Amino acid sequence: MFAIDSNLNCSRVELNVRNLSKLADFYTKVIGMKCLSQDEHTVSLGVGGNKQTLVKLTQVQKDNHPKGQAGLYHFALRLPNRSELGSVLYSLLIQ
Repeated sequence: MFAIDSNLNCSRVELNVRNLSKLADFYTKVIGMKCLSQDEHTVSLGVGGNKQTLVKLTQVQKDNHPKGQAGLYHFALRLPNRSELGSVLYSLLIQ
């Protein structure tokens, strides 16, 4: 079975989005991330008291990737334990 090395880290995910406010609301209200900074075209998100940006959302007017090539449509968040996973799942279910 394939397993990702537990020492593997990702510093930040940057997503180009068409609806900045809608996606910012999703990550803050549903996923529970905190807005670290925001301007007219970008929102930086993190977790807890940590000031590190984990997700940066950037407003775009249209898809910029070449035709026939996929962009990044999802990513995974690794949670510290099953209890935290349960909390996230519960918040998703009550939405």
